[in-house]
Amino acid sequence: YIEKQHSHAEMGQSVLFSFLPSSDYIELKLDHTPQKYPFNGWTIQSHFGPCRLYRFDIDKFGNSNYPIPSSCLVSVYGSPDAVPTLHYSVPLVGVVEPVTLYIHRTLRTVSA
Repeated sequence: YIEKQHSHAEMGQSVLFSFLPSSDYIELKLDHTPQKYPFNGWTIQSHFGPCRLYRFDIDKFGNSNYPIPSSCLVSVYGSPDAVPTLHYSVPLVGVVEPVTLYIHRTLRTVSA
């Protein structure tokens, strides 16, 4: 799917997880949980909230009625005075073992 639909996407390490038996979804916690590194000048924003991926939809991905995987669109913007490199942690809630995803971004400089 990714190669076909997003041919320029950067692929990183695969992240494996299991749902908590009592959970119907996993949630990306974009609540500025205490961060190890500063993120001054960066905006990390989900396009809807809460940012949840439901077990039912994930389990059905690949079936004829579910050709697109579950997703949560997140925008990341850096202001001109932002710290040059963003290393932002996003914990997952609703998984058996603790899992944290990281958003890595470098501030783009515009040359005149």
